[in-house]
Amino acid sequence: MQNREYKNIKISIITVAYNAVKTIEQTIFSVINQSYAHIEYIIIDGGSTDGTVDVIKKYEDKLAYWVSEPDKGIYDAMNKGIDIATGDYIYFLGADDSLVEKSILDTISACLLKNECEILSARVWMVDEVYNLQKLSKRNIVNKMIFKGTMLPHQGLFVKVKLMKKYHFDCNYKVAADYDFLMKCIKNKVNIVYIDKSAAFFAISGMSTGFEKQREYEYNQIMQKNGFEKVKDAKNTFIKQTLKKIFVFFSVWRYIQKKRGWSDHSCENLRCRWCKND
Repeated sequence: MQNREYKNIKISIITVAYNAVKTIEQTIFSVINQSYAHIEYIIIDGGSTDGTVDVIKKYEDKLAYWVSEPDKGIYDAMNKGIDIATGDYIYFLGADDSLVEKSILDTISACLLKNECEILSARVWMVDEVYNLQKLSKRNIVNKMIFKGTMLPHQGLFVKVKLMKKYHFDCNYKVAADYDFLMKCIKNKVNIVYIDKSAAFFAISGMSTGFEKQREYEYNQIMQKNGFEKVKDAKNTFIKQTLKKIFVFFSVWRYIQKKRGWSDHSCENLRCRWCKND
């Protein structure tokens, strides 16, 4: 009986894409090669013009739904996916990310069955694709989110579909609507369960200073709206980015990252662009 219930947990995976022809095939492969059968895979493309749509079409028989049309930003596209989803849980996987292994959703489904939670938070492997390094994310807790402005990576979050349909993402935020969603959940005492499992490889990219400033501005807006003091400071981000540029210029960044706990990337995924698996 328990095994039957476990196999009936339906996970809606949503990938939002825009001009991701160089990376999306790896993402798609990591989903369609899962050993877990009860997956609803949805791709929302923002009207790509670089060949992304051609890649999606190659695998459309493996997809529950896909569309390519203009949107009003990433959160508008994510909301479209939420409206379409019919599973028990929703999981967002970026078009430049990938699931860690082909059996990970079997593991996640067992955890969902065991915990019966509204949100399951797993860890993720952050991947620096320039230096081919990876590091496991910290196991964040609610207190850190509230008082330090720490974000739970969405590549590790499995959220009840009913919960996502209830709140959706606030498109007034350009880069922090997912943080706003989580703060709403915390404020309304949503049950969040943390597991010490890694769900995905998350590609970190060199975000511009302007993007970081916007993100931290919105984080502070959200925290103040919920009655907490500001914790994010764009000056600190600027200093960190400046130091990184200096270390990169002198070719010591990889050495520094290794000292900080980063290791060489490795996985067994097909079509992995980082370790060139075929």
